[in-house]
Amino acid sequence: MNELDPITFPLQGSRLIEASAGTGKTFTISLLYLRLVLGHRGPEQRHARPLTPPEILVSTFTEAAVAELRDRIRSRLQQAAWLFAGTRDEHEVDQPLRDLYDEFDADERARGAFLLQRAAEWMDEAAIFTIHGFCQRQLAEHAFHSGALFEQELITDLDPLIHVAVRDFWRTHGYPLTTRESLARQFARLVDTPGALKEKVRNLIKRDGSRLAVGEITAGSTGELPSPAELLDRLSVAQERADTAEGRAREAWLADIDTLHGLWNGVRPGLSKTSHAEAKTEDTFAAWLAGVDDWAAGTGTLGEPDRKKLARPSTNKGHEPPEHPALDAIGDWHAALARLDEQVDEIKPTVQAFAALWIRERIASLLASRRAMGFEDMLIQMRDAVDPERNPNARGMIEAIRSQYPVAMIDEFQDTDPLQYAIFSAVYPLGAETPASDEHAIVLIGDPKQAIYSFRGADIHSYLTARRATAGRHASLPCNFRSTDAMVGAVNAMFSVADEHPDGAFRFPLDGGASPLPFEPVKAQGRDDRLVDRGGELPAVTLWASPPDEVWTSGAFRDALAVRAAGEIAALLNRGQSGSCGFQGDGALRGLEPRDIAVLVRTQDEGKLMRRALADFGVPAVFLSERSSVFASTEAADMLVWLEALAEPARSDRIRQALATASMALPLEELEALLRDETQFDAICQRFHEWHRTWQSQGVLAAIMGLLHHFSIPARLLETDARQNRRGERRLTNLLHLAEWLQQTDQDVDGETALLHRLHLAVTEGAAEQEIRLEQDNAMVRIVTIHGSKGLQYPVVFLPFIALLGADTHRRGEPTRRHRDDGSVWEMAPTKEANAEAAQEAIAESIRLFYVAMTRAEYACVLGAGPVKFGNAKAFNPGKTAFGQFLGFSPDETCDRPGYLDKLARWAEHAAIEIVDLPEPLDPRRHRFTPPPEPALHGPRIPHFEAFEPWWISSFSALTASIGHRVPLPAPEGAREEVRLESQAEAVTRARPTADHAVTARTDLGPTGLRTDLVPIGIHALPRGAQIGTLLHDLIEAIAADGFHRHAQRPGSIARLISRTSHPGLRSLDEAQVDVVARSLETLLASRWRMPTGGELALAETTRYQAEMEFWLAVDDADLAPLDRLVCDHVAPGRPRPPLSGPAINGMLKGFIDLALERDGRYYVIDWKSNWLGPDAAAYTPEALEQAMLDSRYDLQFVLYLVALHRHLRDRLPDYDYDRHVGGAAYVFLRGIEAATDAPDNAGVYTCRPDRVLIESLDRLFAGEEVAA
Repeated sequence: MNELDPITFPLQGSRLIEASAGTGKTFTISLLYLRLVLGHRGPEQRHARPLTPPEILVSTFTEAAVAELRDRIRSRLQQAAWLFAGTRDEHEVDQPLRDLYDEFDADERARGAFLLQRAAEWMDEAAIFTIHGFCQRQLAEHAFHSGALFEQELITDLDPLIHVAVRDFWRTHGYPLTTRESLARQFARLVDTPGALKEKVRNLIKRDGSRLAVGEITAGSTGELPSPAELLDRLSVAQERADTAEGRAREAWLADIDTLHGLWNGVRPGLSKTSHAEAKTEDTFAAWLAGVDDWAAGTGTLGEPDRKKLARPSTNKGHEPPEHPALDAIGDWHAALARLDEQVDEIKPTVQAFAALWIRERIASLLASRRAMGFEDMLIQMRDAVDPERNPNARGMIEAIRSQYPVAMIDEFQDTDPLQYAIFSAVYPLGAETPASDEHAIVLIGDPKQAIYSFRGADIHSYLTARRATAGRHASLPCNFRSTDAMVGAVNAMFSVADEHPDGAFRFPLDGGASPLPFEPVKAQGRDDRLVDRGGELPAVTLWASPPDEVWTSGAFRDALAVRAAGEIAALLNRGQSGSCGFQGDGALRGLEPRDIAVLVRTQDEGKLMRRALADFGVPAVFLSERSSVFASTEAADMLVWLEALAEPARSDRIRQALATASMALPLEELEALLRDETQFDAICQRFHEWHRTWQSQGVLAAIMGLLHHFSIPARLLETDARQNRRGERRLTNLLHLAEWLQQTDQDVDGETALLHRLHLAVTEGAAEQEIRLEQDNAMVRIVTIHGSKGLQYPVVFLPFIALLGADTHRRGEPTRRHRDDGSVWEMAPTKEANAEAAQEAIAESIRLFYVAMTRAEYACVLGAGPVKFGNAKAFNPGKTAFGQFLGFSPDETCDRPGYLDKLARWAEHAAIEIVDLPEPLDPRRHRFTPPPEPALHGPRIPHFEAFEPWWISSFSALTASIGHRVPLPAPEGAREEVRLESQAEAVTRARPTADHAVTARTDLGPTGLRTDLVPIGIHALPRGAQIGTLLHDLIEAIAADGFHRHAQRPGSIARLISRTSHPGLRSLDEAQVDVVARSLETLLASRWRMPTGGELALAETTRYQAEMEFWLAVDDADLAPLDRLVCDHVAPGRPRPPLSGPAINGMLKGFIDLALERDGRYYVIDWKSNWLGPDAAAYTPEALEQAMLDSRYDLQFVLYLVALHRHLRDRLPDYDYDRHVGGAAYVFLRGIEAATDAPDNAGVYTCRPDRVLIESLDRLFAGEEVAA
């Protein structure tokens, strides 16, 4: 395979890059990304269209990998942008980036700097996704092509749905059999209880495209298999025969029961007591015979062991078994049941396969009914969307994706499953044909040697299919940048020896051709430092051989290696602390620390065993792959005790139990003194009563926090002694985690008892609430499963149990997964050959797992190499494991210790590999690791700066709504919210009329000065309030957006505009009222009014304006009293109005001017008001308008708007003059313009242009200056 040159590698068509562990895969992806941004597709295509981050699809398999890729590419783009712009020297960057830089001349580099900087700033929108994220996005964005729903809820945990589907299967196929009792029993026997069935089919119901095979039938749906009812019908004849035989046996026993009792009592002394334990005493034997009588009478049952004892008794030598027709009948019944069992065993795989497929389909149905999908559904729907046989619009879907993402780079392609492969191969053809366009390319990046996730559905055969499809277009990354020369050489040596096997190092069958999975040694970049211990460099690989005088089984080996590995780690850390073990570079030696060591294990049990062993030696360790639930912790049990005491504070026994919990962290002496001192204990009980009331009033979290701080629990848990073993932080984190969970759960349950019950269930039955990881975990020895370690690296790696890797733990008769018929198949009734093939596939994957484990180490790796004895064999049988077969042993081969060491010696021919006898176990008391004392925690810091002065955002509507409030109300977020606040203020004003309305005395006026004999019509009859006001404002804004003059010239255009809108304000209006709204707005466009400066305004003639113009004014501690006084003195002086009240304005003053317009060089403020002043146009006299303006304090509003306009124009117009440029304000009362004509009669319009003195005074006031009265 060709070595990859990141500068000349063609970025066109389909390509495959094989990247062995540590060879700089992410580095290479970043550099290829840079080339795409620059339009550099290859030596012959250096000036292709530059792509932007949203056009380059990068897909990987985890969210963590997505985040890492995004950050690495962003950093690389920025580094390259600086280089191309000339702000960074060539010698400050790596050689590949310099090579790319040299591909461009000076002019091209300037353009490249722009492209790279733009891409770096665009990375937040980069198309870097997980495969599921990519599918979810495409299904939503191309819903018409894909046929998917526009909105689907993503359900990340399908377990509740699986539970429902399993029970539905029972209801559908089990309950109808209740009328046929015998078949119902057989059904329950075949599929077990719903809970047991759920566990049996958990792996089978994954909708990953795998099929289920029963004999020669390979099914992917229930339609391809007979139903359980059909299969059980085949048992009916055998079941009837068994039932008939049982009836005869019962009759025969009852017919001669006394004789049979005597017969059996007579032979009891000669019965084998091993087979007939009941015959040891007369009493137990009599009880046994009574049980047979009960069966014969129909009041009991007779199990298989008892049937066998009756049909074929086992006697001692010299004794004859009893003979009787009844016993012969029981024997016939037993044989009939055996034949029935054989038939049941024959149909059981088919029934279970049907159940699994039915549950698969039911889950899909349940998700569809809820408009939801799981992760598997994303892939299924996406696969169907790009498959022309399943979707007639597939071509359009494919073209849309290719157009959106001309280039795709798929990372970790070895972990692809058949569904994912089908998606990418459909969108970007992988065959040798010429690509659809020179612009399109797909680059697959992976390493088949690290394909280890078959349990998640990943299929290495998908990768190999892609490898064949891209034949001739492959490249490899040749150099390891992770590990030392010695470490890389050792791994090369081990796998090169294993590659001498006929099936290669990775035991992939050759099928007569070249190995599809060869091992290619890699070169080493090396590291600048080395790991030394007591003056010498540690071997890259150390093989611990089991002691010569002991033959360990797997269990004994596991226990022994855990203790020895823990002791060796503690010893290394102690030497690291003393300065004799660590990393030696150009400077001083850095001692080995816990963070430098990782222990890789295969299973959860191994991880927990290793953590306990390290704890015995005082080594801080964290099991990162452990899925520990916080409810399984001691803190959860203690929290339950606390909660019971808080719920019933009158029970002193519960309080005593709470005080005695480990999480309370009270010293025993203090606890005893507290419980003996009645006065002190009564005070504690009183506290619990107070916390109970806090729970009821503020929530359970407040009560728990009160308890935690009263007893200083955080301080106790974080004291030095507790912190040394790193458990204090964990315990406190668990307590806080539980407290937050309780607070959240408290919202969903009714009362204290219900919350207690929910916590009790979570503690006793378990719940999916994982422990929170701590920052301190990174400073400990990391225990990680090998699967979880993929993609990570550690200076020193221990593999203490590696000799057990790949031991066959598959239980015979259970479904087996294997590759068959170009796909993944579950064999429901595996044959011997199927089991052998599946076992070989498992061995091959375990060897790949071993490769992953070995390539995590940077400096050194320690292996527990064995040998180990498995089962009842008398000699070592290493062929039972993948590790043994990797050494060269055949599956059934046995050996002695020298023979085993001879195999290891082939590896040790390399200078960096050393075989040593397993170290003797160390005494944890003498060799305990004591971490250096941590610095004491600082107390709370006290700020020394002055308190911040209040700062907030205010507005006119907030100021007027705050009248009477001590604390200012917040400003509205938008114009619509401001209209709502104004309408509320107007409603308050209507409810509190003043006595100063200037209304002529008439006999038909009511007490408020309005006519009582008139029925409002037209716009006056429209509803009042915020809803109609918001509707009118929004419609005028829409008309302004289209152009006032355009609507004025097109009769009926406003009615058409209203018919197209779905404004919520229209829902409460009937057709006639909607027509009134349209006609009123037409009247507004036809109206004309005169401004105080002498100019005329008409909306139909206005073209220079801004609707809903937002403004922000900086206000520096402006008191409301002088503000109010200035406005009252200059606008309608002497007229009463509600006074402003509240604190000074300090911060920002924001607002939305309904319409700001310019005409003939003057600028105006226009505001629309929907206030209702009376039942007809006569109510909208100039006097009434002025009074309405003052009552609602609109005088303050337009003055503030004019101050904002004044500041804006002063900043924008070079020759600005208030008197010359500001025309004033017009407040249009929309209900009062009905009488308006072409003449400027100002009907329903209030106009004002305040004096220049007022505006400039307010401007200075807002700037924090003193303003004279």
